[in-house]
Amino acid sequence: MRLLGLPREKLMSWVFPQLKDLSFPANDNLEDENYFWYHRLFQFCLDGDDEFRELWSSVPKVAASGPHTMQRHGLLNPVNRDILAHIRGKRSAVYKLTRRKQIPADISGTILDALYRSEEGRY
Repeated sequence: MRLLGLPREKLMSWVFPQLKDLSFPANDNLEDENYFWYHRLFQFCLDGDDEFRELWSSVPKVAASGPHTMQRHGLLNPVNRDILAHIRGKRSAVYKLTRRKQIPADISGTILDALYRSEEGRY
């Protein structure tokens, strides 16, 4: 099996040795610690393996502005023509959502609703 174009064994040789050394700073907010563990693990791999760092540096970079568009406009705000054009035009391959908002039962007419409907082919 190949992951990221690499044999599974090679990828795992980068990840698992880093796990034993991975430590998190003391923090009362364990939820944030759990949320960012992958980011920290990835940084450990970058810092600890020249080949991993070289491969990552060859990956084309993608701006985060497109994926954050809906967050900037407010996921629970009313959808407008510009947002619909962004969604329909597939100006971003992915949109970043959030785990920090309580989602009401009725999201009709919101940006989040438009994103859901676009996945169902209704927009």
